[in-house]
Amino acid sequence: MNRRDQKKLPNKSPQMPNAPRAGERGESIVWRFIAVYLLLVLIGFIVFRHPATMVRGNELSVDRAMFTSINAVTLTGFQQTVAVDEYRWPGKIAALLLTIGGTLTTLVAGGMAVSRVARLGWSDRTIVIVACVAELVVISAGTFALLGRGRDGFEALFLAVSAFGNSGLQLGALPQVDSGRTHLVLMPLALAGGLGIPVLLMLGTMLRRRTPLPAYVRLALALWAGSYVVGLVVLMLLSSGGRWRDTLSTASVQAINSRTTGLPFPMADGRPAHWALMVLMAVGGISGGAAGGIKLTTLWKLFTGTRAALRGETPGPIFGIAITWVGLYFLLALVTLLCLLATEPGQPGDRLLFLVISAVSNVGLAQNPVSIVKGGMFVLSAAMLLGRILPLAILWWVVAVVPEGDELPVG
Repeated sequence: MNRRDQKKLPNKSPQMPNAPRAGERGESIVWRFIAVYLLLVLIGFIVFRHPATMVRGNELSVDRAMFTSINAVTLTGFQQTVAVDEYRWPGKIAALLLTIGGTLTTLVAGGMAVSRVARLGWSDRTIVIVACVAELVVISAGTFALLGRGRDGFEALFLAVSAFGNSGLQLGALPQVDSGRTHLVLMPLALAGGLGIPVLLMLGTMLRRRTPLPAYVRLALALWAGSYVVGLVVLMLLSSGGRWRDTLSTASVQAINSRTTGLPFPMADGRPAHWALMVLMAVGGISGGAAGGIKLTTLWKLFTGTRAALRGETPGPIFGIAITWVGLYFLLALVTLLCLLATEPGQPGDRLLFLVISAVSNVGLAQNPVSIVKGGMFVLSAAMLLGRILPLAILWWVVAVVPEGDELPVG
């Protein structure tokens, strides 16, 4: 075959503009983002340990300063016995900046991976720019929309940033569960952050150019909408009664909030409702977004892979990665629970399990402010950090396995 004939051969493996290069198959990128997370945690730990951060007499110990830093960076947002309102200004600003840093790192890391795996075509630079622009829009528009009703400008800003980052940290008054600002501002912000930058980009492109949505985006929206409806119905059925409007508002908010915003809105009473919330927390959101948990896309991949195997077809490598991630999630939850049972023998087991699922899924939802100290605090800190880093590593593992595939991401 001469050179002229070789030039006419079609390219059997076309490269996307943003496809990972040979030396950049996920590992180096993952380590960079992990380094960013750890650097943010270290900076937060140093700031929260400084006496100027807290009121005299309420200085944070080593375990609580580490927990507070990881709680903000991983976008978990547990409420603690010492609320953010009680921090001095350096502490409040540090909590805000750590939340913004954690949000941008999570959205950029997840968005770059999803764009590669789902072949959405967005470059890394576009993902970074849009993530920063989205954060600025949230800071400006979200702050304006939440201003007033007992909240000053900084408190409104803090709440908007937390909602978009799917973090449960709160400063100032929280809107009522049936308030218009809750349903028209906070929950849409949580939804936008939970969907991730690639999905938001595709939605913007569809509205601007009137182009059809890719299969991945359509499926992501369908999965999220379907899981919301299921959560809403289940939580309403398990509610303890009361006015239908209050029941509907609480169920609607928690069907979104538990997936993983974790703001301290009222929860339905009774253990059945709490078990339902644990399931929703474990399910989480969409791959590449700010939400944690197992992810809806992972569960869908398990379903389609199992269906293919039952038909005698090959489920593919992504099915094996999805099984691995689900196994790691429950292993992490089990180890965390066993450690807490050893360090907190006086706590009820079901409450500890709720706390564990909330920590591993980076939700931050709890029946009471977290009062665990010392060893238990370090256990929860490790669970939150691994709950944020492991899905990122799994997602980039998919990039390494199927760098040019048209596969649904997991993790």
